[in-house]
Amino acid sequence: MTKSVPLWQNQYPIPMKKILIVEDELIIAHEIKRTLTKLNYKVIDTVDCAEDAIAAVQEVLPDLVLMDINIAGKQDGIATATLLKKQFELPVIFLTAFSDEATIERAKTAEPYGFIVKPFDERDLKTTIEIVLHKHQQDREQQARNARITRVFSHIDKMVIAVDANFMLDFLNATAHDITQIYDNLNTYHLNDTVLFYSLEEHKRMDWTRLLQQATDALREKMWCYFPETGKEIPLSVQINRIVNNDEQQSTAGWSFILSEDDPNFETTDNISEKNVEVALSDVEEGNFAKYFFAKKGNKYHKIALNDILWVEALENYVIINTPKDKYTVFSSLKNIEQKLPSDLFFKTHRSYIVNLDKIEGYEEGFVSIQGKPIPVSRSTKDELKQKIHLL
Repeated sequence: MTKSVPLWQNQYPIPMKKILIVEDELIIAHEIKRTLTKLNYKVIDTVDCAEDAIAAVQEVLPDLVLMDINIAGKQDGIATATLLKKQFELPVIFLTAFSDEATIERAKTAEPYGFIVKPFDERDLKTTIEIVLHKHQQDREQQARNARITRVFSHIDKMVIAVDANFMLDFLNATAHDITQIYDNLNTYHLNDTVLFYSLEEHKRMDWTRLLQQATDALREKMWCYFPETGKEIPLSVQINRIVNNDEQQSTAGWSFILSEDDPNFETTDNISEKNVEVALSDVEEGNFAKYFFAKKGNKYHKIALNDILWVEALENYVIINTPKDKYTVFSSLKNIEQKLPSDLFFKTHRSYIVNLDKIEGYEEGFVSIQGKPIPVSRSTKDELKQKIHLL
């Protein structure tokens, strides 16, 4: 029996990955091209020097470059790979007959995605290529997420600092960059290199790298904040939130620090829950949910009727509430928002999305659409969703 192929695969065939070969030994280059073609890759060209490699890339941007370290011309493969990465952000796999320590250490300076020692077999070549393509795709997606986070926080006048579980810098928004004067190589800076915290009353050092190891909820304090790079010391209101991993244990992925000018209405406590989203008239125990939220945008709190919410999207340690007229960025967890929404109207389709069931305009396997926006539906939720939207 002939296996049926989904219609979408016929309409949108998966494109072959394009590869450029940079190799100055003609016989080896021809053999690599033959092997890649057999493995169902598309070789856009085979060249033997840096100048021809750059020209080939400019004409047809490949997905990957196989680069011999010793090539013809003034620039060797390491210098050429460095140039291709800088100009085109292309992943490079080095090919070389030399595996000595000095060559490998020098090749590392070009930050290649892979390293294959000649002679290599077909299986090693394919495995390395597939791993590199996957890793490069993940890196691009992470860069896109980081760029999106940067855009979201660019208009916020508060300082936003995020660190990983080891308290090394992950993210600074524009305001944080300005006051810390830290712009490059964020992951080489520890939190203590960025800002030191002191109590207002006694001016006693508060070591959050130790205190936060045991904390699970959001923390808010008024503190003196000292910035070592600039020598500035400012009294600021500080909110600290734990960032969790998407695992069953909800283990700690890092922390976010939101620093703002001292607010007379700021509530200082030792251990409180997130209050960036204010819920009015909510009584969860009796099953009566609020009919609206007040969410802050700029310097003003805006009233959002629950019926106006299209979907809620989680990004890192904050969520975006989407309405027909605007978006509201809120420092909270998706779980916290979900608990405040009635389950007969809202449904969590994916670990990062909650949708308003009444706003769904279409459904296809793996997605629902709301105002033209495709929103993912996980395999674990699709059956329940079909029931809720009365799919015939």
